[in-house]
Amino acid sequence: MISERVAAANSEIEDALSKARDRSIQALVPFVGRELEEGQVYACFELWWEQDYSLGYNRFFIKEVDGRQQLETDWGLAGEEGVSFIPEIVAYFDDYYNNMSKDTELTQDEGIDFSTLLEESIFKWFSSCWEAAGGEQSKVPTYFCFEKEYMVRDLKTGEVLSESAAAQKFGYTVEI
Repeated sequence: MISERVAAANSEIEDALSKARDRSIQALVPFVGRELEEGQVYACFELWWEQDYSLGYNRFFIKEVDGRQQLETDWGLAGEEGVSFIPEIVAYFDDYYNNMSKDTELTQDEGIDFSTLLEESIFKWFSSCWEAAGGEQSKVPTYFCFEKEYMVRDLKTGEVLSESAAAQKFGYTVEI
């Protein structure tokens, strides 16, 4: 059972995400028209959600090494370095921590519940932004992940896959 405090905090997060929607959709539009590069299998937006909420755009390539296929990653940015993709969330947490008291601090269990809801809300929001940006027409199969997760999430279905399992969906048997 989710506490009222967690539900209220999640509602505020969803309000902040709603405010970020139009700007975020416009920021994603240029990625829809990208072409697959030679050897590229897919790409993945990586949200640095426990830091500054900046967004990476990582490209995954197949490389032949000693007759075996290996998956290599070219890490990159989806925006400007040091610029948050969701500054509304950063502002929410700045306000929360600046005004935190014993009455407003979440318990450990509430914190776990809040983190789970936060992850779900962000993924659902990002998926809807990608779709609104035209993501279904993307020439590059594109996934989403949270920082250093080493798992990718299908932006349409929400399925969570290892990076190598994502490559296997496109016919590659890879070693990482």
